[in-house]
Amino acid sequence: SEKNTLSFFVGKSLMLLPKPMVVVSYADTSQNHHGYIYQATNWYYSGLSQKFNDYMVKGFEHLHPSSILEIIGRREHLDKEINRVDELKKRFGEENVYTVERAQKHRYFFFLGDKKTVLDMKNKIKYPQKPYPKGDNIRYDSSHKITIQTKLF
Repeated sequence: SEKNTLSFFVGKSLMLLPKPMVVVSYADTSQNHHGYIYQATNWYYSGLSQKFNDYMVKGFEHLHPSSILEIIGRREHLDKEINRVDELKKRFGEENVYTVERAQKHRYFFFLGDKKTVLDMKNKIKYPQKPYPKGDNIRYDSSHKITIQTKLF
């Protein structure tokens, strides 16, 4: 495969977005990702996301924590007084509801707009810019040639 194909694709895709705009993306530390594509395309790195605990239910570990909470209902469709965690405990039993620590993620921003607008956005952001994180970069094998079917019948 050609060098820099992914960074070329990401850069061109960002330029298609309306301006002004801020794009936020995360690199998952639980997958040993550091966000090298964001670093290669000059994103603003602001550090790790906050520590957070997710609610899980025994027997539903295959579901994302957001999906588990949606078993009770989407927040905007519920009475404001309803606590979804309390509802999970009522429905599945308090002994079956537990928390797990969510892996922190590397947080990146990309600012789109003219130079003045980008500078204004960067000055208003509440997260100070930090040096890019480093680690072992895993290179994925992208040498597989895709065959194209030319005839259907």
